[in-house]
Amino acid sequence: MILILRDVKQVMSTTLFLVFFIGVIFGVPVAGALGFGAIVALFLEGRSLTTIAQRLFTGVDSMALMALPFFILAGELATKTDIMDRLLDLANLLVGKLRGGLAYVSIVASMLFAGISGAANADAAGIGSVLIPAMKGDYGSKFSVTINSISSIVGPIIPPSIAVILYALVSPGASVTGLFMAGFLPGILIGLTLMVTTYLVVPKYYTGETQQQQKQEKAFKVIYRSVPALLVPVIILGGILGGVFTATEAGAVAVAYCLLYGLINRASGFTINKLFLAIRQCLLLSSMCFLIISTASMASWIFAYEGLPGSIEAILLTVTDSPWFFLLLANIILLFAGTILDTTALIVLFAPIMTPIAVSFGIHPVHFGIVFVFSSLIGNTTPPIGGTLMVSCGIGKVSIEEVVPVMLPYYLCLIVALILITYLPFITLWLPKITGII
Repeated sequence: MILILRDVKQVMSTTLFLVFFIGVIFGVPVAGALGFGAIVALFLEGRSLTTIAQRLFTGVDSMALMALPFFILAGELATKTDIMDRLLDLANLLVGKLRGGLAYVSIVASMLFAGISGAANADAAGIGSVLIPAMKGDYGSKFSVTINSISSIVGPIIPPSIAVILYALVSPGASVTGLFMAGFLPGILIGLTLMVTTYLVVPKYYTGETQQQQKQEKAFKVIYRSVPALLVPVIILGGILGGVFTATEAGAVAVAYCLLYGLINRASGFTINKLFLAIRQCLLLSSMCFLIISTASMASWIFAYEGLPGSIEAILLTVTDSPWFFLLLANIILLFAGTILDTTALIVLFAPIMTPIAVSFGIHPVHFGIVFVFSSLIGNTTPPIGGTLMVSCGIGKVSIEEVVPVMLPYYLCLIVALILITYLPFITLWLPKITGII
């Protein structure tokens, strides 16, 4: 095999891909498959072990990456206090009166919780632990799991977003602030398309009665109670967009706010034990992310060293010079790769290759960033890897095979939203442009 590979122009890149996909097929964790593939590729080229150590460290040697554990911890703290409950009450007030209201509540709650955690799996676990048991009686387990899994991917589109921060770190020309602002309208569009789909399919699954409109005095109480929870995204986004602090500092502020809220408000149910549980979960999730990032950075360095993006661009230009065709091809690749790769690995591995090519086709890096992130997140709901799908199925105690048929209308809905966001750039670029960010 080595003799065959030496006839290929990008020897290390080819080796890395082969070893990586073989590892994934045989069930090796993504970080392990990436790391081992990169090590084999570097060894084949005669590189020293020092290069491996340098690339592993360089991949995570970034102050901006500190935003990841901060936002993860903020999301965990929000679920350990009553911030999540207050957001759910507000969502219930807004759409709970509709027939099948809890399905809409799940979507709206994901949009509201997006302003705190920015992580799809955290959204699926936090909201799902409350809503899936509440929905199972009137909707059935399969639909309850479906709506929770699908709606949770709105979180990483509406800012702040961990996936967007990662994309900005590994992609030239796309700022975190620009991507944050660009995610507002696409996130709202995705939420609305999910609601329309729910309106069409919910009569098939919902067996309960339409909820009654809440009394006015109770409505005012719900709105008043939700103010402290809504202040979290206001502080985060207002501070970043106003230039008061960076994305990393915004994550620290969010953690401080949620922590102080839990300590001051005794009714929130926050305890020291819950604090330690939140920190423990944050450490676990953060270490997983950093391990994937460090191993994927070796792969990104190999691609850049061998000029893989330029070679792919040259091949594409011999086929077409249309940016629309490139966007279609990019979506297909990301949708397919998302079925077997975690979103973090997908971004760190493919974004450094695809973004320069997109820019060479005249596509704005901020627009391509949102398209890239959304495409990769759709894979988060698809088997066999689908993170939010696995989390939701675990909560609902159903198998992935049972849920996938129920999800088919929502997959179609997400593809329609992806096409609109991909081929109507003003949806992503309008807000950043009118605010002068880009």
